[in-house]
Amino acid sequence: MIETFIICLILSIDLSIISFSYGISKIKIPLTSIIGIVFINFLISGLGILFSYLFTKIIAEIYFTYASIILIFLIGLISFVKEIKHKNNYFESCQDKNNDKILSLKESIFLGFALSIDSFCVGLSLKHSFTIIFSYFCFILLFSFSSILIFSKIGYKISKKPLNLSWLSGICLIIFSLVKFFLTLFS
Repeated sequence: MIETFIICLILSIDLSIISFSYGISKIKIPLTSIIGIVFINFLISGLGILFSYLFTKIIAEIYFTYASIILIFLIGLISFVKEIKHKNNYFESCQDKNNDKILSLKESIFLGFALSIDSFCVGLSLKHSFTIIFSYFCFILLFSFSSILIFSKIGYKISKKPLNLSWLSGICLIIFSLVKFFLTLFS
């Protein structure tokens, strides 16, 4: 349960930073757009779990664990490298396209997909226990919804440029994948 809590906290870092950036840009995120982002994140996570569950009947679960570790590590590494090179295109590609200072439902769905790739990979690595999966979904819903609400409001209230901490989610994913690898190796 603690591992699930930490995973969901790490997964919400990107969403928190993007929400903060929208707030800094004075772009409002209405409730329908928040629900759209959270729903997409929830759906993609569920697809990762379903994909893992269906294919563990054919392929041993340990291979999915290793595959998800590699994918999470690569996503973390790519996120980190893009941030170091200042080429992270999450915010650039998901900004307010129609310049109305409101994130529309359509824009939020696109943003939700862009931010939930790592959730799919984490879903692959979850054990097939009802308690773990249920707590994962509860934490994902809680952290996704609250991070958008809280960080967009904080960003909206701050007028100076935000600290660029989006590289932190990449580092956290790398660390998470390495810890998961060593725990899997020694269990």
